[in-house]
Amino acid sequence: MLIRRDPLSRREGPVRFQPRTYPDLYKIIAKVATNVVRLCPLVDPAGPVPVSQPVNGDRLVRVELPELVLDPNAPRRLEIQEESSETWNAWNVEKFAADGRVRLRDARDARVARWFDLSKVKYRWLC
Repeated sequence: MLIRRDPLSRREGPVRFQPRTYPDLYKIIAKVATNVVRLCPLVDPAGPVPVSQPVNGDRLVRVELPELVLDPNAPRRLEIQEESSETWNAWNVEKFAADGRVRLRDARDARVARWFDLSKVKYRWLC
């Protein structure tokens, strides 16, 4: 789901150039009443929701997303370069998010897992 912004809220600049929805995707976690629901962020369920809960269904926009499945033959290991050095760290691909990010688990320490936007980091695939 997308959440529509309040049309009466004050924002800078011409109204026609302003986004009509918040940028993140959300999922319904509970139905409170006929047209009232509770939401959580799709990618990070513990993250904040930009509006007060519960949310009226009139403010929601339904978004259809394809099922995100890892191809069993696709490469699963990659290295990401540290921002501050020339060091490369190995990671294993675990999941894909609806917003294009990838959840990676550290190959050295399996307890460490993080979400990465691969368009913002330097990476290389391993065989």
